[in-house]
This record gives sequence, structure tokens and C-alpha cells, in this order.
Amino acid sequence: MGRTRVSRRRAPLWRSFLSWTFLLIFCLAAPVALVTGWARAIVNDPAGHERAVDAVGRDPRVQASLADAVMLRGQALLARENPTATEAVLARQMAEVIGDAAGDVFASERFRDVWRAANRTAYALLVSGLNEGWGEPVGLDLSPLVDQLREEIDDRGLDLPVELTLDPATLRIEVLTSENADRVRRAVQGIDLSFWGSLAATFLSLVFAVGLAPDRLATTGRLAFGLAIAMVTLMLLLLVGQGWIASTAGEAGGGAALSAIVDAISQGLRLSAIGLAVGGLLLAGIVAGLCALRRGTVRRTVAD
Repeated sequence: MGRTRVSRRRAPLWRSFLSWTFLLIFCLAAPVALVTGWARAIVNDPAGHERAVDAVGRDPRVQASLADAVMLRGQALLARENPTATEAVLARQMAEVIGDAAGDVFASERFRDVWRAANRTAYALLVSGLNEGWGEPVGLDLSPLVDQLREEIDDRGLDLPVELTLDPATLRIEVLTSENADRVRRAVQGIDLSFWGSLAATFLSLVFAVGLAPDRLATTGRLAFGLAIAMVTLMLLLLVGQGWIASTAGEAGGGAALSAIVDAISQGLRLSAIGLAVGGLLLAGIVAGLCALRRGTVRRTVAD
């Protein structure tokens, strides 16, 4: 039996070009839609944000970083102008005791209530009170604990070389500079437009990429694989972004606290990205298998 020639009409080149263009748009828009959707959920769910930061306040690493910030402030208060080497060492030793006392305060039950209230205020300044506080930094006001900190220091019987005055400002930890706080406020203002725009771009590019493709099955596999790559890239950017956020905070203790807060509230975002990446790889593998099966069927048809 002679071989039958199977001919296919080639799709116009412009359709293939547009399909690839929309595929690229999909891979860029999908992560943006996911991130802005997560941010929008945080903005519209203050109770969820509060639950997330409550867990952060119980983290000993965060408590230690805040105590370190208080220790550095205590050292600055104890230091004299042009101190001798002995005075500098003594000031550092005294500051370490102050930091240790602050660590005990931040591990207490009272700290959790103050931490919750401080984060509620900071959240309101960034999200709810957008008409207030422009040009102002955002911090965690832990000043209600200043009396407890004084008692802890007194209980240790410190013989301080200079008079130490702990005022409420000692326990106000800056987490966002005024410039970075205003950036967050501007982002919050445009979050709805960004989310709906990126979501529309994601779905429209998906439809057009498949609809204009000469081979829709193969294009579906490419879309799935592109989604997986986009989600992996997003997770890497989240890690880099978290480190950048910590480095741009107002002060050392605030940077550690801010990094822990971002890590807690972004847990759902990371899990979603991982799920989409795994799902994209699985779908790409299934489509690849179907394409291989189809090629085998075509070869047998041509041979017959």
C-alpha cells in the first residue's frame, strides 16, 4: 500500500507571532495579578493582618532584635562626648544589661497587648489613614512599656556612671522611613487598578495566546510551563525583596521586625506561588505527553 501524504495548511505568520506575544504577556501579568491580589486582600482584611502580626510578636528573634535596638539607644544615652576607652567599655556593658532587661520586658504578656496595638496603629497609618501622616515615618510605639522597663532595670541594681533617663521615645522603633512609608501609601492607593488591570491582562492574554495559536495543545503546554517559570521567579524576587525591606527600615531593630511581619503576612502568597508553579509543571508534563501521543498517531496514519 502506498504512503498517503498528509498536508497541513500553515497558519499565517502574524497569528503565530501574536500568539507568542500574548504568551509572554500572560507570563508577565500572572505574577503581578497574584501579588496585587494578595496585597489587596491584606488591605481589605485588617483582622487577618492582626492575626499574622500577633504570631510575629511571639517570635523570640523579633523580641531580641527589638531589645537590641533599645540596647543601642541606651548605649547612646550613657556615652559621653569624647569618652575614654574605659568609659566606652563601661557604657557598652551597662547597655547590654539594659538590652537584657528590655528582652525580659518584650517576652512578657504585657508586651503582646502593646505589640498588637502598635501594629494596629502602624497599619492604620499606611492603609486606613492615607490622608494623614504623609511625609511621616511609620514606627512601632512600644512606649507604654517604658515604666516596666525602668522597673526591670531598677531590679538589676545597676550602678550607672551617668544619669540614665528613659523617656517614651526610647521605645518608639521606626520601621519605615518617611520616603518608604509614602511609597507604600501610593501603592495602596493604586492597588485596585493594578489588580483588576493585571487580572484582565492575564485572562485576555491566555485566551488570545491559545485562540491564535497554530497548535493550541502545544501552546497550552507552553503557557503552563511559562506560568511555572514565572512563579519560581516571583518566589526568588520575594526573597530578595524581603531582604531589601529589612535593609531600608528606619533602624536595626525595626528592620528585623518589619522583615518578620512581611514574612508572616506573605506566607499565603508564597504558598499560592508554589502551588501554581507545581500545577504549571504538572500540566506542562501532561500536555507534553499528549503531544507525543498525537505525533505517534500521525506517524502511524501517514505510514498507513
